Amino acid sequence: MSSNGVKKLGGGSWLGSTFGQLEDRSVPSVVSVSFDGAGQLRVTGDADANNVSVYIGGASASVAAGAGTVIQGPSSIQGVVRGVYAALGAGDDTFRLQTNGVTSLVNTDIRGGDGYDNVSAYINTSGNVTVNLGRSDDQFYFSGTAANLNVDGSVGNNRIDIRLGAGSFNSVTVDSDERASSGRDTVNITGSGQATRVNNILIQTGAQNDTVSVSYLTIGQRLYSHGGTGELDTITLSGIWLERGNAIEFQGYERLN
Repeated sequence: MSSNGVKKLGGGSWLGSTFGQLEDRSVPSVVSVSFDGAGQLRVTGDADANNVSVYIGGASASVAAGAGTVIQGPSSIQGVVRGVYAALGAGDDTFRLQTNGVTSLVNTDIRGGDGYDNVSAYINTSGNVTVNLGRSDDQFYFSGTAANLNVDGSVGNNRIDIRLGAGSFNSVTVDSDERASSGRDTVNITGSGQATRVNNILIQTGAQNDTVSVSYLTIGQRLYSHGGTGELDTITLSGIWLERGNAIEFQGYERLN
């Protein structure tokens, strides 16, 4: 050891005998937000785990970042929001969308991307809602109304819970079959009773053993569900009202409750 307290290592290297503790400088994920004159609100995540909530009022909106996330762009918006486009990107993301007394939304498009995503939407609108959960094991929760609700589970063991309020829906579609999903999916669609009327419900869950439940609503035209190629798919129907001349069809299920 030299006189200045520094150890000499082999090969002529030098190493201080004492090091201070390094400061934690973890980098937060970044969510970009923009709002244009046509009323389109865009939320774009990065490749990390994003945590963001969007709240829409009558003529304003706010975007709040959760733990480990920062907002790049406006977090407070003045103006009527007519469309929401959220692309969460890769990473295990958490996204929440809530509307308060809003009927102005025409289109809502949420894309989870890769990662284990948790997406929830509390919406009452006469517009269209489209959700693509992307790859991995994802969770989606919907509560409210919409003209058309389309959920693509893609690949993974997905849990999809849909709570429909009173009113008329043109279609509710849950499709995890398009890319030969191999996940064990759980799909629950629940209405508010006979006052929840859906013209068409289409459910496709792909391969593996899936569980589907549809309850407490009125079918205006058709309920069709395909369990895919799983060996032990289960569908449960309860409290279903059928208008005259309409049909319930299901294929690929080993258990019917």
